[in-house]
Amino acid sequence: MGAGGDTTHYRKRYNTKAANWGTFNLNLAQSLLKNFECRTNPNNFAACNKDLSQKVKISDDTGEVIQKFTSTVTTACDASFQVLRPGKRTSKERSVPWWNNKLTTLRKKNLAMRRRY
Repeated sequence: MGAGGDTTHYRKRYNTKAANWGTFNLNLAQSLLKNFECRTNPNNFAACNKDLSQKVKISDDTGEVIQKFTSTVTTACDASFQVLRPGKRTSKERSVPWWNNKLTTLRKKNLAMRRRY
């Protein structure tokens, strides 16, 4: 983290090539029904879909619905898939603790002046 206090968010990456999609579907259905407080059997996907669509239609706060759905999908992915290790490029932080955004700006200006010279 730099001196500016900005935070960097990284996305999780999942190994979907070696995934059991049946387990994912069941975990997703169970999580959706639990988070949206539905009483349908998670093995009956058509009834789950109908029940969930009714819950979304009657909801007043779209942001809350999106947040619930996003957290539900993330929970189902965490339970079903193996998380891949982040690559070297995902780390945005410098290896030294004293480097900050001001030094980055000064370095860029210095390099630009060198190119012009």
